[in-house]
Amino acid sequence: MIPTHHDVIIVGGGIIGGGIAEQLRCGSRLRVSIVEQELGARVKTSASQAAAGGINPHLYDEGHGALGPMAQRSRDLYPGWIERLSTAWGQSLELRPSGLLCVAVEEKEHNRLINDVLPLLHERGVTARELGADEARRHEPLLGPAVMGGLWLPDDLSIEPMRVMAALEAILKADSGLTCMPERAEDIRADADGVQVVLSSGRVLRSDQVVVAAGHLSHELVKEFIDWRDGDFSPVKGQILEVAAPARGGLGTQCDALVSGDKKTHIVRATPYAEGRVAVGVTHDRGDASPGTSPQANESILRNLKRILPAVAEWKVIGARAGVRPGTSDGLPILGYVDPYRRVLAATGHSGLGITLAPRTAQLAVKLLLDTPLTEEDRADLHVSRPERLAASRPR
Repeated sequence: MIPTHHDVIIVGGGIIGGGIAEQLRCGSRLRVSIVEQELGARVKTSASQAAAGGINPHLYDEGHGALGPMAQRSRDLYPGWIERLSTAWGQSLELRPSGLLCVAVEEKEHNRLINDVLPLLHERGVTARELGADEARRHEPLLGPAVMGGLWLPDDLSIEPMRVMAALEAILKADSGLTCMPERAEDIRADADGVQVVLSSGRVLRSDQVVVAAGHLSHELVKEFIDWRDGDFSPVKGQILEVAAPARGGLGTQCDALVSGDKKTHIVRATPYAEGRVAVGVTHDRGDASPGTSPQANESILRNLKRILPAVAEWKVIGARAGVRPGTSDGLPILGYVDPYRRVLAATGHSGLGITLAPRTAQLAVKLLLDTPLTEEDRADLHVSRPERLAASRPR
């Protein structure tokens, strides 16, 4: 039976909403409900569908360096979080200490990595060093002859995101203190007495607080409370392929590169999974929220991959998936209350860093929901992700 009143309702069942629900149930006895048509890996438009699984706190740090400390704290939470999920699920989730190779096949990009990115990483205390072409290939023998060298970040991790999502789904569905409602939230209302969530069926749920973690749809659900600036939110569709290595061999290291082509810059990413499988991609189509994969995106992924890892580009494609990321104009997430009553908590805007930021986002959200004292680090991370930075006016 669905309860008539909830302590916390979470709108969204992807890795952000699911991660918050899991940590909230671990740290409290609150009655929690998730509103999502599907849960975990079944959320077909979830940003996690487009995630390779790299836990890369300083990837493209020069673009949004303010996020680096929060992302690093999230990376440091990963071993404990994955151990807890594995124990609760009864299956092992492999957290791989794969490191990250950022490589270049173009002179301009190579100069950017060595002259701009590396000094910035060192200034921020990040372990990173320059690799020449030969040394890069010693780290990853499958790198192609066009690779000029790059950077090695040894502390980066990787995980298979669909298995994390499957674990969250199983754990949450088995929790007798949590209710999963396979519906869509249409509207959210809040006042001093509580929150009402209007569902697609017309049913109205009541709670003390609500977390809006509905990905690229989140900002629309909370626009009643905050006057967002035009153009600061956009869906960013991503597509990714999974390939299988031949019987012998496989990719040992995460690889990332920026390559030019078709009058734009493409991200090439390859992340090793278990049993010789590799996730490769990934596309970034801003403004596109359409469901499903496309042959054109598949071709683009393999064409660009061939410049970095030509052998991997020839491996058998065994799967394709696509998802829609919640993008913000400054590349930073949103985490904080958007209403004057401190009842509506927005957790969105993670763009391509949802996997990396998931455990820290959940930790901070739970502290806010439980009104737990905040540390200086907590305040710093919440300042970076404060919703009002993208508001035309203060929350109403």
